Amino acid sequence: MKTNKTKKIVEMIRENGGYYSTSQFSQRKITSRQIASLLEQGVISKIARGCYKLHSDDADQFEQFVEICNANPSAVIYLDSAISYHQLSNLNPNTIVFAVPREERTLPDLNIPIRRHFVSKHIYELGIIPIATGSGSFKIYDLDKTVCDVVKHRNKLGNEVLSEVLNNYLKKDGKNISNLVKYAKVMRLEKIMMQYLGVLQW
Repeated sequence: MKTNKTKKIVEMIRENGGYYSTSQFSQRKITSRQIASLLEQGVISKIARGCYKLHSDDADQFEQFVEICNANPSAVIYLDSAISYHQLSNLNPNTIVFAVPREERTLPDLNIPIRRHFVSKHIYELGIIPIATGSGSFKIYDLDKTVCDVVKHRNKLGNEVLSEVLNNYLKKDGKNISNLVKYAKVMRLEKIMMQYLGVLQW
């Protein structure tokens, strides 16, 4: 049975989106012994060094995205994982891919297979959108930025994935060609992007 103190802590974590850091616990004068007790009771679980999540029965398929973005606030779901989220391909990655600014060097200690990409700040900041789920919130690149990322990394992803992504993108109601072109200009992909779109739209 939860004590009144535990209930207050649970509510506090819930109000913070279901995640809490060691420094946040410390600011609230919650001791390491109390944290250990919450872990033992199964009230919270440790997802990375200094990062905890509240036990929830509302977890969904995006729970790992949420965990990564809470363990590393700079993380933005990227490339293969964003392709899958936006349903641009049948790609089913077994590793979660995320981007961080190039100057960042801290790697979250997670029990999740991850692949991190370092991205120049002016490109990293393009097209980030927040997504709210039953498991919490995470950041991901929007549909148009994801297509630009695919074109940028086309040699690694392969022509089959590139073609599938571009064709599916053009069928999407949520596409924004103006944003696509804007992002492509910043990423110096405008010429090649126009070539691909020109071929596909004829």
